[in-house]
Amino acid sequence: MEVTEQLKQKVWEKAQSVDGLNPDMYRKDPCGAWIVWDKYGVQDSIYGWEIDHIYPQSKLHERGFRAEQIDDLRNLRPMQHSNNESKGDDYPSYMCAVTSDGNKNKNYDGPLTVNEATRNLLAQLYNL
Repeated sequence: MEVTEQLKQKVWEKAQSVDGLNPDMYRKDPCGAWIVWDKYGVQDSIYGWEIDHIYPQSKLHERGFRAEQIDDLRNLRPMQHSNNESKGDDYPSYMCAVTSDGNKNKNYDGPLTVNEATRNLLAQLYNL
């Protein structure tokens, strides 16, 4: 997947904004972990983030989907890099590695399930 600034921005906008903070700089991922805009792709920062395929790309490849179908914006979301790694190919439930406590990220080992609306959208998109 080619990550353009436009794609990065569209995916970023899907993260949770927080009242009182600049949404162009700070947001939260699905696990509640803080992510920082300029830390995209930075693995050695607790605030680094990546673009996650909600329904895992490896499973879609196995089912014969093309890259442009797999990389549909509806299947993409921002995720703190450790959370993306711990999620792996799990769907719809997975483990989070990082969440937040106040204004700081902290290690965490807890489950999360993709919400029903997103599961339904992906079921329609990929005929699941």
